[in-house]
Amino acid sequence: MKYLFMLLLLILPSMALPDATRDDERLTLHVGVRADAPPFSYLPRPMFVAAGKGTATLGKAGYAGYIVYICDRVIDVMKSRRDLTPNEADTGLDFDVEIVQVTADNRFDLLTAETGTKIDILCDPATATYRRVRDHTASVPLYMSGIGFAARIRDGQVNTGGSGRIAVVGKTTAGDYGIKRILDAGEWPNYKERLLAYIHNPSDHAQSVQGAVPASLGIVEAFPTHEQAARAFCSDPEDAKYRFNYYVGDMEIVNRALMVYGTPNCKFERATATYSDDRYTIFMRNPEQADARKARLLMRFSRTLTELVLTNPSLLEEAFQANFERYSRSDKLRIFFWSLYGP
Repeated sequence: MKYLFMLLLLILPSMALPDATRDDERLTLHVGVRADAPPFSYLPRPMFVAAGKGTATLGKAGYAGYIVYICDRVIDVMKSRRDLTPNEADTGLDFDVEIVQVTADNRFDLLTAETGTKIDILCDPATATYRRVRDHTASVPLYMSGIGFAARIRDGQVNTGGSGRIAVVGKTTAGDYGIKRILDAGEWPNYKERLLAYIHNPSDHAQSVQGAVPASLGIVEAFPTHEQAARAFCSDPEDAKYRFNYYVGDMEIVNRALMVYGTPNCKFERATATYSDDRYTIFMRNPEQADARKARLLMRFSRTLTELVLTNPSLLEEAFQANFERYSRSDKLRIFFWSLYGP
């Protein structure tokens, strides 16, 4: 019996060694989130009570929104599960999460970066375009939105003259694709000639700013964040040439950004129609751009997300209820949800 006990003392440490080695090589999932894209991925201001905060790492760090809620729930489920395949278990039953705040401008660059700041998962309202899906790994669709615009009301009426400018956020689909869809629908006839020139040669007709108002103004001004775009749209400079008539972006983001970042005296007509059908997905680092264990961890994230989305009750319904209180779903959005997880 004594010899058996001594033998166990020798064997047990060696049996525990693989787990200890995995703990020493604990993986870190770098998750990119936006601070300025309500109600999908944003960092609420102090004193602003935000619905839909996640229950895991992102929510505890203060981030909120529909996409943030989804990412947090997936991470939470991944950390709590123990029924893993051998390959999945090799990534570790637990892992660290590092939050990286991204912007519309740098988010996809960080998703492919090899050195320095980089991300593995992009948890923001990113539209699934041909180029993005071609260059990155995309999840199942998570939401159906569309390009819309808010219009300033001055002197008691919507300002539709062709002299005002249009605010967008740079490196989003609003600046060219979105404006083209709005023109195709017959909107903004007074702007059409100038905007078609902008679409065909954006550098000559747009202005990208990093703070100060430029001396030379383009008809379209691209801002780094929705907060800056909303504040500029709500401003009323004395010189009319500096004023904005329209703020273009995904309908829900434009409306919520004006509610969160707009000034109290800002009068505008909310975006009520969409001119495109845009599906949001969560983009991930491509497997060939990660080592084998990180690639398997990303596969776990993707599989867990797909399971939680496609089974009923769906995570999408839970996230929607948490973030869109008193929001009436359009027929288009209702059909989109039905196509994923049924009635």
